[in-house]
Amino acid sequence: MRDAILTFGRKHELMGSERKVLGALVILLAVLWLGFLVHRAPRFPGSLAGGLLAISGATLMVVFSLAYMAAKRIPAVRQRATKYISTGQL
Repeated sequence: MRDAILTFGRKHELMGSERKVLGALVILLAVLWLGFLVHRAPRFPGSLAGGLLAISGATLMVVFSLAYMAAKRIPAVRQRATKYISTGQL
């Protein structure tokens, strides 16, 4: 039986690449959470590594949000994006 997730009341079958991405994100979340529990460094937020991590995280959130809005609302961008990804759920 194929894996399925429930999205907005509809069943969505996971394809191979989606399953890999979802699995990688779950593993990444688990590892980072365990690292947070084990690693206690009071100076990390003010360090170069902490600043770069915060800036990269904020940048990724903004870029992906803007890309989603552009793909959803601008017809030329949506048409170009459908060549590479399915936008049926947008």
